[in-house]
Amino acid sequence: MLDQTITENPYSFSTPAGNGRLFVESTTLLTWLAEHLADPDGVILLYGPPRIGKSSLLLHLLDKPLQPSLLPLYVDLTTLNTDSSAVFLYDLVQTAVNQLQDYHIHLSPPDQDQFIADPFKAFDQAFIAPLQHSDLDKTPLLLCDNIDALLSAPNLPDSISSQLYHSLHKVRKGQIICTLSHSNVQPPLDALLQLGCNAHHFIPPLSYENASHLIRYPVSYTVVKDVVDYIYQITQGHPYDIQLLCHALYERYQLRNLGQVTVADVIQVKKGTLHNANFQAALPQLPAYSISPERSGQRTVRRAAKKSGTRARTAVFATAIFTTLCLLTLLISTLFIAEPSQLLAAVGLRTATPNPIASPIIITGTPLPTSTPPPTSTPLPTYTPQPTSIIIWTATPSATPTATATPHVIDNVLHREIDGMLMVKIAAATFLMGSPSGEFLTVPDELPQHEVALSSYFMDKYEISVSQYAAFLNAIGGYERACDGVDCASPRELAGESSYLVLQDFGDGTGQYTAVPGYANYPINHVSWYGARAYCQYVGGRLPTEAEWEYAARGDDGRIYPWGNFPPAPSLAVFQSENYDNLKPVDALPDGASPFGILGMAGSMWEWVNDWYGENYYQNSPRQNPQGPDEGLTRVVRGGAWPFNIGSDRLRTANRNAIEPTFRSSSVGFRCARDG
Repeated sequence: MLDQTITENPYSFSTPAGNGRLFVESTTLLTWLAEHLADPDGVILLYGPPRIGKSSLLLHLLDKPLQPSLLPLYVDLTTLNTDSSAVFLYDLVQTAVNQLQDYHIHLSPPDQDQFIADPFKAFDQAFIAPLQHSDLDKTPLLLCDNIDALLSAPNLPDSISSQLYHSLHKVRKGQIICTLSHSNVQPPLDALLQLGCNAHHFIPPLSYENASHLIRYPVSYTVVKDVVDYIYQITQGHPYDIQLLCHALYERYQLRNLGQVTVADVIQVKKGTLHNANFQAALPQLPAYSISPERSGQRTVRRAAKKSGTRARTAVFATAIFTTLCLLTLLISTLFIAEPSQLLAAVGLRTATPNPIASPIIITGTPLPTSTPPPTSTPLPTYTPQPTSIIIWTATPSATPTATATPHVIDNVLHREIDGMLMVKIAAATFLMGSPSGEFLTVPDELPQHEVALSSYFMDKYEISVSQYAAFLNAIGGYERACDGVDCASPRELAGESSYLVLQDFGDGTGQYTAVPGYANYPINHVSWYGARAYCQYVGGRLPTEAEWEYAARGDDGRIYPWGNFPPAPSLAVFQSENYDNLKPVDALPDGASPFGILGMAGSMWEWVNDWYGENYYQNSPRQNPQGPDEGLTRVVRGGAWPFNIGSDRLRTANRNAIEPTFRSSSVGFRCARDG
C-alpha cells in the first residue's frame, strides 16, 4: 500500500524534542564543545542571532550527548518563573527531577516551603546532595536554553548562574551550557561577567554545504544546484528562513503536481523578504527537524501522491489563463472584435464549434527526428521561449495513432523509420533475475534471485530524446491530458530549466514543440508513465517489461552494472551530479554500454518500464516472460539517474524503484521495446 506520509510536508515533521526549530550538524562546533566539556572552566555560552539554531543544538545534545559519560538535562528558562530566586530554583529542580526519571533516577519532589526560607540551601539539599549520594555514574550536563530570560530578570541576583555552576560542579564536575540571542560576533561583556562564563562560541548562519543539505535532504523530489544557489542567496544561510521557504515550496510542489521545484517557484513563494510578517503568518508553526550531513545508507523509494486531476490542473494553469486573458484584451482592442467562442478557444477552453482564429498544426505521417543530431551542436542554456502569443492546438485525438511503417532489420539491428531509433534484437534466453541474498548491496525487493526465461525482443539502443518526443507531441496535438487522460509530459514552461522541451511560437497564433537549441539529442524527462507508454505505442512498440529491461542491462553473466562488475565512473554513467547541466546526449558514454551495446542503462534517467511495482513480486514471479503484478499503485523505474542523491548502488542492474505513474520528474525518462 502506498505510504501516505509522503504527502505530508517533511518540514513539518515532529521529532521527539520538537520545539519548532531546525538543527544541522556542525562538526566544528561539536568538536569545540567536546574539547571544553573535557576541560571545564565555568559556564559555556553559545550565542547568535535569533532562530539561528541554538535551541536545536541543545536539543540535539539532549538526544545525542557528545560523550557517553554525560547526563544531559534540558530546561527552557523562558518557561520558569523568575519573579524570585525561590520560585526560580524550585521550578528548576522540579524540571530536572522530572527529566531524571527518564534515566531511572528517582529523587524526591522538592518542598516549596524550603525554597522560600533559603533558596540556594534548598537547591543543594533537594537536588545536589541527592545526586552526590546516588549511584549516578555520569556527569550532569545542564542545558539552559534562552539564558536571556535569566539575565533580564530584575528580581534575581547577578551571580545566580555562577552559583548554579559551582553547585552542579560538585556532582562529578557537572557542567552548564547556555544559549543567548545576540547578533554581534562578540558577546556582551556584562553577560559574560554575570554568567561567570569563560568559554563562548558564536553560531553563524549555515555554510553553503549545510544549507544545501537542509534544502535537499528532507524531500524526495530533485532540487537542482541553481535552486539551491538561489535559496542560499536570498536567505543568506539562515536556517529558519530556509525552513519557511522550503515549507512553502513543498506545498506548491504538491498543489501543482510538479516534477521538481525551480527558481521560478522560489520567486513565487518568496513574496518579498523572508522576514515579512505576512509571509511567515501564512505558514504553520514548524516543529523540530533534526538532520546531519551524513546520509543514511537506507534506500529511499520515491513516490508521488495521487491528487485530484481537476484541482491540480486548475492551480497549475490559473496564472497562465490570467496572463493570456490580459494579452487577449490587448489583441482584441487593436486587431478585431472576437466572438465569445473565439475568446474561449484562445484561452484553451473547448467550445462546441471549431476555432476559427487560426489553422491548427496537423502533422500526419511525418517521420520523427532521428536520434543523432549534428555533433557540433553547442548548448545554449540561456534560451527561453517567448510566452507572448496564443498557441492554438488541434483537439486531442481520441486514440493515440500508431506507426504503420514496416521496420527494417539488418544484422539484428532494427531501424525504426518513424523516429530514427535503432533497436537491438535480443535473442530468447534464460537468466537469473534479482540479487543473491547476503550480498552487501542487496535489498529485500530484489529477493529472491530467480530464473527467468524470455522470448526474443527488441530494445531501443538509446533513451528517447527531446526532439523525438517533441515531434510526437506535435503529432498528437499537445501534452495536456493527451495520454489516457493524463498529461504526457511537462515542458519547460511548467517544469522549469531542467526541461529541454519548449513551445516554439510562430507568431501567428500557432506553434509547435521543439528542443532547446543544442539539446535535441538529450534524453527527454518530465514524462509520465502514460506519456512514455503512449509514445511507444505511437512508434509501433511498447514499454519493456521489468525482466526485459534487466536482461538487456546485465546479460547472462549476472554483472552488477551494464559495463561489468567495477564501480561507476564519469566515463561510464552520468550520476551524482550537482547540476542538471551535467547531463549528456543519449549516444554519449559508449564505454558504459550493456553487453548488447545498449547505452544509458545506468545513470542519466530512471527509465519507466511496463510493470506495476510489487515489493514481494519476485517470491511468486512466473518463470516465463513475467509481466509484473496485475495491479498496483506505482510503476517500476530502472537504472538510476543523474541527481546528486542517487548513489552508485542505485545504478545496479538489479536495483528497482517505484514511482506513481502520473509523476513527472527531471530524472525520469524511458526507452521502448517490441516483440522480436
